[in-house]
Amino acid sequence: MQHMPTAKNEQLNTNLFNDFLCLLQGKIRRQVLVNTQPEKVKECHQLRHGECRQCAACCKLIFRCPFLSSDNRCSIHESPVRPRSCQVFPIARQDLEDVRRSSGNICGFWFASDKN
Repeated sequence: MQHMPTAKNEQLNTNLFNDFLCLLQGKIRRQVLVNTQPEKVKECHQLRHGECRQCAACCKLIFRCPFLSSDNRCSIHESPVRPRSCQVFPIARQDLEDVRRSSGNICGFWFASDKN
């Protein structure tokens, strides 16, 4: 028996798809910035404050990082092979929104213009 789509289900699917697209856009933006505009990343970090809470929410944006252990710890955190995009996360306020959208977590980092 085939279920007929309801307006509520269609809206839910649309919202999930839109969230996925936003998270994918953020992942691509971070990769492009890290690999093509390292000076821009440094500029953005001048406005970044706080510290990592090690909640692993950023390690689960779109997919779970293969280096994330079962206890939600990065198994390569101190290793030179840790991806640059991980080392510099978050680059911009948008990244904090991605964490919130994906997990509901509030990142331990914030940007200068957020605390005015």
